[in-house]
Amino acid sequence: LKDILKGTWKTSYRAIKTNWALQPKVEAILPGFKDTLLDTVDVWEPALVRTSGAKDAIVRIMDRFGVEAVKPLIRALGVANDYDKHEYVRANAARALITIGKPAVEPLIKALGDEDSGVRKSAAGALRTIGDGRAVEPLIEALEDDDRNVRKYAAEALEKLGWKPENDELRVALLLAMEDLDGCSKLGEPAVKPLIK
Repeated sequence: LKDILKGTWKTSYRAIKTNWALQPKVEAILPGFKDTLLDTVDVWEPALVRTSGAKDAIVRIMDRFGVEAVKPLIRALGVANDYDKHEYVRANAARALITIGKPAVEPLIKALGDEDSGVRKSAAGALRTIGDGRAVEPLIEALEDDDRNVRKYAAEALEKLGWKPENDELRVALLLAMEDLDGCSKLGEPAVKPLIK
């Protein structure tokens, strides 16, 4: 491992100030670890429970482990909702799950029922991008979530999947979620009532 690092790491990297600038350097080093002791999700997973700033960088590489990484990535969606420290962890966990794709769908569906609205929002957003039909029913239920962002992402996901509401109750739920998409009260009750008659 020392030889791998010596061959790829430059001392100038120490002066890099931001995660965004350092990340490409780290990404370039990681392939060198293939077929080594670091080439397993078990090595990286424990670091995801720590509160250090490295969590974001670790989450970004988890997708390369495929289905093995799904459980720790779902857990990473649940980190404390502190924008400065953790929003990037959530976002990158969702992106990693999107990259993994179909194997992540069932755990993401389960995450739609999480008690944390940030987890539900991230799960709905990831399901929106993956676009798997297995998520339709849970996403329909998410149209009535207490959190407007969860409703918004669920509506976008259902639209991408080509879903059409089959009854008035679902039509109203979708319209209200679409209202969330606009970020304002354009529809309101006067606009909804004629649509359900």
